[in-house]
Amino acid sequence: MTEPNDDDAPTPVAPIATLALALTVEEWHQLGLQTGNPDTEPTNDLEKLVDRATALLFIRCVAVVAPLGTYPDLSTSNICRTTLMKQTKWPKALTALFYSQLREFVKRIIAGYKDVPYHNREHGFHVLLSVNKMIDMMVSQQTGQKSPVTFGLRHDPVALLALLYAALIHDVEHQGIPNRQLAQEDDRLAVLYNDQSIAENWSIYVAFSELLQDEFQLVRTVIFPEKDEYFRFRKIVVNLVLTTDIASPERSQLVKSKWKEAFGDPIETIERKMKAQARRMSLTGQNVAFRRHNRRGTGDTGTSEVSFEQPDDQDSPTITPEGSENGDVEETKMELPSNWLDHRRRSITHRIERRRSSMASRNSTSSKYRQRLGILRTVDLSGETLETYTRTGSLAHSAASDPTTYGVDLESDESDDLKATVVMETIMLAADVAHNLQGWDHMVKFSNRLYMELRTAYVKKRGTDPETRWFENQIGFLESYLLPLAHRLDDTGVFGERNGEQFAANVIANRDKWLIEGLMIAQKIVQEGAEKLPLPDN
Repeated sequence: MTEPNDDDAPTPVAPIATLALALTVEEWHQLGLQTGNPDTEPTNDLEKLVDRATALLFIRCVAVVAPLGTYPDLSTSNICRTTLMKQTKWPKALTALFYSQLREFVKRIIAGYKDVPYHNREHGFHVLLSVNKMIDMMVSQQTGQKSPVTFGLRHDPVALLALLYAALIHDVEHQGIPNRQLAQEDDRLAVLYNDQSIAENWSIYVAFSELLQDEFQLVRTVIFPEKDEYFRFRKIVVNLVLTTDIASPERSQLVKSKWKEAFGDPIETIERKMKAQARRMSLTGQNVAFRRHNRRGTGDTGTSEVSFEQPDDQDSPTITPEGSENGDVEETKMELPSNWLDHRRRSITHRIERRRSSMASRNSTSSKYRQRLGILRTVDLSGETLETYTRTGSLAHSAASDPTTYGVDLESDESDDLKATVVMETIMLAADVAHNLQGWDHMVKFSNRLYMELRTAYVKKRGTDPETRWFENQIGFLESYLLPLAHRLDDTGVFGERNGEQFAANVIANRDKWLIEGLMIAQKIVQEGAEKLPLPDN
């Protein structure tokens, strides 16, 4: 794509809109595969990747600069279609100079991805492409259909830009060496970041150091006319990139804690507890106490806890009713019927549907709830309470106060800072491993590349041998990490029923096919690794 020459001239519409639209309308399971379209076919060419990434980021900038209501919604597909069909121009602030600066920034970031087998620029772009597609599925509104609640994200262009930006930068300058190995080697970055999310912290530093260069001042000024918006953008990006460090137990636990605070136990967690309870009862005759805790004053349906008690002559399985005003544990003795597991599963399913359809009751807050410290609020040494997340609409705060907002219904999207953050984290985690949530060809392609990267590190004595249980480990990753992640994407409700269900369906299909064909594929890549990357003679 030819860059505009006149700095004061408007940025050309057709080339950018056409390219961004072509990249966005591909089906999820075929995203980035060979389709016969030269604009979307896989490539490692730097200039082509830069053009594509710049087009997608430019549309996010359009959404930030244009007043809300200018387009039917903030999806890339609708912004591009509206602009092309109505033959309108981009917002005046997005000049040729702005585009040139943005493209140069994108080029430096993509060029910063190292030539390693997996964490390279193709991976970086595929994550960007996957995030862009999920944003489109989430915020696109269909005529005559009720849109799913997105907790404010549908009307928050800065958050959506931050999500796409985080995808672009998340692995820049990754060395192809795991964080734990860098820590063991006392690598300079490990020392700099105290062994915490080493590669992720460095990528954040590299990207923001570049963005803050004087030569990109126009980009910053146009997108962030107010400093508060830049700080909010940076906060979102930092959190999202750090979230991708799934090997960090502390980071993973924080992500889980935020999910539980926002949405309650995932369906897999509850069913696993029920199955464990049923198995324990059938084998040992132990009694089980179900404790359902209602978060007082929030209207939330609460979370479940299961504890096992030693059997005696009088005790029977107990269920604690929810909604106790004083929070005391109150047990009711009752015999569980033989079909209690089916009843509980239906109850959980119904609860999740209620959660998706209405979250308004969470706006009511008791004084005791407001004082609880943790995910939602902290306190400094002076005793001042710091609100970490606002439960009643902060992500769309700038839009709500914007006098140029044209007839946009902000309240119906039930803005919720914590839920929106958790949704973005889940999208980012999914996009980082999107090849497993898409088609079989994606999975095999990137799985093989990951093996070769780990093999490279092993040969250099900077990692463990990936050959050990590679076939079995892929099954474990699919079942223990990817399938629950895919279900959480669906459980957020932001993608609607049809789009939400496809993530888990793809993981299951890939797992089933791996069980049949995976051993042969694993053996082939192991052999290829041994041939291309032989161990050095001792």
